[in-house]
Amino acid sequence: MTWFAVALAASSVASIASVNGVATPAAAQEMPIFVELDKPSIGPRGPVAVVGDSVMLGSAYETNGWGPSVAQMLVDRGWGPVRMKAGMGFQTGRLNASNPGADMSRWLRQQRGSGFDPHVIMVSIGPNEILMCNGSRACAAASIRYFMEVAGADHEVWWSLITMTKASDQNAWNEALVEVAAQYPNLTLWDWPTAQQVHGIPLAGDRIHLPGPAAYRARSALMADDFTARLGVAKRTSDMPVALPPSSFYGGNPLTYRPTGPTRELDTRETGQRLPAGGTLTVDLAALAPEIVTPDVQAVALNVAAADPAAAGFLTVYPCTPERPLAASVNFPPRQPRSAQVMTLLSPTRTMCVFANQAADVVIDLQGVFVPTGAARFTPTEPTRLLDTRASGRQQVMTVPAPAGATAVAVTLTVVNGATAGFISAFPCGGTVPVVANVNWAPGEIVAGAAFVPVAADGTFCVFTNSPVDVVVDLTGVFGPAQRLRFVPSTPMRVLDTRGGARWRGPIGVGQTIDVPAGPSDVAAISGTVVIIEPYVDSYLTGTPCGVQPGQTSSVSGARGGIMANALTVGVSSGGTLCLFSYAGAHAVFDTTGWWVP
Repeated sequence: MTWFAVALAASSVASIASVNGVATPAAAQEMPIFVELDKPSIGPRGPVAVVGDSVMLGSAYETNGWGPSVAQMLVDRGWGPVRMKAGMGFQTGRLNASNPGADMSRWLRQQRGSGFDPHVIMVSIGPNEILMCNGSRACAAASIRYFMEVAGADHEVWWSLITMTKASDQNAWNEALVEVAAQYPNLTLWDWPTAQQVHGIPLAGDRIHLPGPAAYRARSALMADDFTARLGVAKRTSDMPVALPPSSFYGGNPLTYRPTGPTRELDTRETGQRLPAGGTLTVDLAALAPEIVTPDVQAVALNVAAADPAAAGFLTVYPCTPERPLAASVNFPPRQPRSAQVMTLLSPTRTMCVFANQAADVVIDLQGVFVPTGAARFTPTEPTRLLDTRASGRQQVMTVPAPAGATAVAVTLTVVNGATAGFISAFPCGGTVPVVANVNWAPGEIVAGAAFVPVAADGTFCVFTNSPVDVVVDLTGVFGPAQRLRFVPSTPMRVLDTRGGARWRGPIGVGQTIDVPAGPSDVAAISGTVVIIEPYVDSYLTGTPCGVQPGQTSSVSGARGGIMANALTVGVSSGGTLCLFSYAGAHAVFDTTGWWVP
């Protein structure tokens, strides 16, 4: 924690002193009139910037019986790192260019320049600004807009209303905040005047400040609670429909699933077809696997990997349509192999395309094909854990029992606690280990990958690992002749992006579950790609039908600050609604690639 005492207020026998025309309690006069706090611990809710004027100073003090500060209270509620600056005369910066030390916009820019750019900002200022505006609401609104533009539309701002000696000044500033909040959806207001009355927190004689430490602690606790409750979760946006149109609106014939191999069909490290940044590879599956990709095959299930990527980026797999869809099938870090299951339509000539936004080799393993009739159907299950070697013990080849009657299973494979890099392969037991990979990981990573795995005649499937690691297997569905659903593939369709406010805005909060219209209103299950983006701590997302508890299962895992994608095939609630649970604060994207109908 760092303190900066820019100046000390002179002691006074009076109960109220004046600084820059605004009164301040005598109790605060023995303390610094500018304070900076730095709470570096990382919390699952993410970083916060806190700025305020003299009213916030009492919430910044931590010595002489004043603490805990509001910054510490935010840390106690799961936020972090938290940086805070409060001081006498602090303003937005629009009107006080001659006093850069009291310019909160300048301070925010400085923090960003140092690499600290939290997505949420707590603000408590106003008395100085409205006095500089001579009580003008229009002037006050201009100052508030000035700061909101500095904050940016992709940042959430929590701002406290004020109390003041002069009611007209109080009303002008608070009305200006309400006016600007109606124009900026990322501005959230806290009604301090009402909270002060409801909770009986006393005010000082100037009706601006508070009389002492106990009152400030009470106010800080209310601020931290309201901030956490309202900005610690994703917010539903107004454009969220009740449901997508029924499946007949989109067309497409339902298909059954025929598991294969799994087999490796393409490795550009061997063919010399490495993709440059921005390059697209056309893959002729009919030429690569003519015995499997016959004329009746309309879609395929694959594992697609990026090998030795030059920089962090993504792959998009699609059926060679003229316009590449806005979707990511695989996300990868620099120089690390990364793979994900992909289900994609094929073009009429049975080709598909792979786009790379960064240079990378591409590896394609075929898991199965979709045909009109004669193959297996699908039934989703509640996510069920079939294997966890953290409890059962590690083996190089693990045998996993499948549900009775299954010809293939839909599973999520997760690796944990690997000291060295490696890969795992899932396949029907009884044969040789195929030259395929379902999950690649670097040392210490937690990585999840989905797969459709054929089941052997004895009702089992196996998981092989080439490097010691714990393996977790979660079942999400069953294929077989007695099952009921067929697959309708689609061009990837983005239905959720919390970064831009598609359906929800803001990171999903700690333990928060959001509902997403992931498929047409009449479908029973969906398939798609789920992406976890920049979690604040190592975290995971779990997709389930709404109302089903996620338990300990996960759909995609991500390291702090990273991006990870995985395929998901899971049942949905009525209306085609998927629910996503987040263990810690993180952004999320979901791209639907198809759905399942009777």
